[in-house]
Amino acid sequence: MSTEETKKPLYPEVNYGSTQPPPYNQPVVNQPQLQNNPLMVTSFEGHREWTTGLFDCLADPATCLLTCMCHPCSLCYLGSRMGEHFCMPVCVPASNITIRNKIRTVGGIRGTMCTDCVTASFCGPCSTCQDHRELTNMVREQKFRDGDQIITRIFLSDMDSKDNQVHPNSQDYNQHPNAPSYNQAPSSQSMQRYDQVPQQQQQSSTTVVIAQPQQHGNPLLLVDRHGIRDWSTGIFDCCSDVGNCLFTFCCCSCAMASLASRLGECCCTMCCVPAAPINMRTRIRTMGGIRGDMCNDCLTVSCCYMCAACQEARELKNMGL
Repeated sequence: MSTEETKKPLYPEVNYGSTQPPPYNQPVVNQPQLQNNPLMVTSFEGHREWTTGLFDCLADPATCLLTCMCHPCSLCYLGSRMGEHFCMPVCVPASNITIRNKIRTVGGIRGTMCTDCVTASFCGPCSTCQDHRELTNMVREQKFRDGDQIITRIFLSDMDSKDNQVHPNSQDYNQHPNAPSYNQAPSSQSMQRYDQVPQQQQQSSTTVVIAQPQQHGNPLLLVDRHGIRDWSTGIFDCCSDVGNCLFTFCCCSCAMASLASRLGECCCTMCCVPAAPINMRTRIRTMGGIRGDMCNDCLTVSCCYMCAACQEARELKNMGL
């Protein structure tokens, strides 16, 4: 036997003294970023219908009985459920139309201010009952979604604990009693175990693209009723948009009709819907997630009508409408 044959090792050369365990095929998670307008929480175009019909009063007999016995009390209760002051329906004109419009915007329900006006005017009690049922379904769906998220988090936590048991840390791997050292020849069992790991698996990695979840898990509720931000411009910042300011002061009716059309409404909404300026301001606040309430909208529009219209036009411009 020659000298070269005696020097040739009888086992594969594997670096057993490495401080890292054998590499596994671990996924690389990439989440796409959402590029939305941060000033606009929801669009004016609805994506669904009402969950219950206008005359499905028997679906909630208690609310139906309360509305029939005392309609103003039912409206006050409805306003409080929307985050408004309890006495708001008594103070704000045509509050039932404004509340219905806000519920549609929050839930992404199709419709217009004109249809809200017709429904609330010709069948006020049935409209109020439908609003109550819609809010109940929104809350019920939100509770279901929250419970589903808790179950998902528990499942993922359990999967992480199992993964830690299957793939121990590097220190535990190196401190294993059967782990060979630099000066120790490997046994036949360890050679067989390492030979079973494919070379392609040690050097490759899989890229898994996970879709970004929606900002709101509840499909029936798109906007936070309390708002998440303030107006992007002040009510007296008219100099920031001089052209819009001159247009509003020269022809305020045309400016309000332009606002209505930018919100997806008919240009004649200002002539058909009572208290339409308050209704439009509340809708802009709800779409943009702006803090405030209907009483504040009523005072702003009543005391400074043109400045409020200019502020709303600037807000829609910043929202991209």
